[in-house]
Amino acid sequence: MLTLSSPGTLFQNKKIFHVNGYTDEKFLKASVILLYEYAEPELPEQLKTMAVKILQACQFKPEETVFVNIKHEKNTSLGAILKRYNPELILVFGNINPSRNIAALKKNIPYTFGNLKLLRAESFDYLEKNPPEKQALWLSLKKMLGL
Repeated sequence: MLTLSSPGTLFQNKKIFHVNGYTDEKFLKASVILLYEYAEPELPEQLKTMAVKILQACQFKPEETVFVNIKHEKNTSLGAILKRYNPELILVFGNINPSRNIAALKKNIPYTFGNLKLLRAESFDYLEKNPPEKQALWLSLKKMLGL
C-alpha cells in the first residue's frame, strides 16, 4: 500500500486550467494565453475546437493554455497576465491591445519581448469563416515558433 503525506489534497476540487480568466490562485503556470473578446462568457464549441487544433498543431497542450475573454474578466492587461501566468506565448484574437505601452499590434506579425512571444490574429469568428486568414495565422505561427 502507498502512504500519502497529505491525502486530503486528492479530494480538493482545484482546476488544472481555467477556461475564462483568473481563478483564486495567486499564480498559475500557463505556456499559452489566448486573449480574445467574445460576447458570451465561453467560446462556442466549434470555435474552442478550432483554437485547440491550432494549439496542438503548434505542439502545445490544451491543459497548458488559459483562455482569457477580456469582455468577461477584470485586469487583463499584459502586465497582469505576465505576472499571473508567466506564459511563453500570448495569442491575441481580434483587435485588442493588451498594453498601453505597446503600439497597435499588426496582424500576423510575430513580436518578441524578452522570453515572451506575442502574435495578433483575426477574431475567432473571422478565422472560422475565412480559411486564407487561418492559413496566414498558421504560417506566422510556424515562423515564430520554428515549426
